[in-house]
Order: sequence, then C-alpha cells, then structure tokens
Amino acid sequence: MASTASFDIVSRFDQQELRNALDQASREIRTRFDLKDTNTEIDEADDQFTITTQSEYSLGAVKDIIESKLIGRKLSLKILDYQTEEEA
Repeated sequence: MASTASFDIVSRFDQQELRNALDQASREIRTRFDLKDTNTEIDEADDQFTITTQSEYSLGAVKDIIESKLIGRKLSLKILDYQTEEEA
C-alpha cells in the first residue's frame, strides 16, 4: 500500500533583480521619444511599485517595457499583480 506524500510549493524571486529591471525600465522611459513629455515615473515601495503617467497609451507602453525587462532578467511575469487603474 502506498504511503501518503506531500510537498510544498514555494514561489520566490530575486528582489534585487526586480529592482534592477525597474531601474532599467526607468532609464528607457526617460530616453524613449514617445514617452518624453508624459512625466512618467515608477515609484518603488517595499513590495510594490506604482506607475504614474498621463495617458492609457503611455501606461501600456510602460507595462510593456517593464515586462520586457523582467523577462530579460529571467523573472516570471506571474510575480506581477496589476491593480486597477486610478486617475491621478
């Protein structure tokens, strides 16, 4: 008869790699022509970050930039938990 077995699934990621990816994204945002005058910022807090920008178009572009930087640093996009968009 088979004995019972169990296992734990733990999901962890490198916080430093996330900070590096966000830093790279911030630098790219400052140099992108289509985001030049949008006053776009990525504000980092403990375990979350906030994107502030002027339009939905630039918000989508920033999300794409961040996702590409995460993938480049071998971080899963599943670590992102997008919340609702708010008017600033």
